Amino acid sequence: LHVAPFDPVIHSSGMAFVRLEAVGERGYAARLSSIRTLSGALRAQHLERRQKGKPSGETFGGVASPVVELRGAGELGIAPKTGHVLVRYAVDREPWFFREDLVAGFDLALSFENGRLTSAEGEALPMVQLRGGGAVLVEVPRAAVAIEVRSGQGLSVRREAVLGWHGRIVPRGLSTHEAPCNQRGLVAF
Repeated sequence: LHVAPFDPVIHSSGMAFVRLEAVGERGYAARLSSIRTLSGALRAQHLERRQKGKPSGETFGGVASPVVELRGAGELGIAPKTGHVLVRYAVDREPWFFREDLVAGFDLALSFENGRLTSAEGEALPMVQLRGGGAVLVEVPRAAVAIEVRSGQGLSVRREAVLGWHGRIVPRGLSTHEAPCNQRGLVAF
């Protein structure tokens, strides 16, 4: 299996492999609970969430399922949890947004910013914005569906069903007064 540096390749088994090289300050971020294999001389440390371009002091992924920063030369194997699959996305100029708990790994050549997708009731899902040049591995439920948000048309989604989005789309928590049948927990895009 040929793996280009820092670019994950998803094997037919569903497991992804990432080769790291000890080149400058470049590293790779991976969810600790998703890492199945490590080889070579890799060093790991917890990655901190970033807000407004600065480390926040909080662990990316949370204490129960942290994301670690890996540096050095070697290879790692990343696997999804049961009922999920890994999907590779190429990130470029347009920002990508993902639920933080679904991010399995990403090239640290990408810049990232952590935030929250908040409902009108104040409940929040941790999110991450990625941009720059590189790839991200996202762990999604097998039954996930992509829905296009069209210009000039709104789309309302139950907050916990949002996995992520691409581009300059702005989410907003709908109040119960705005939502059909006064539903709680809807987000409008």
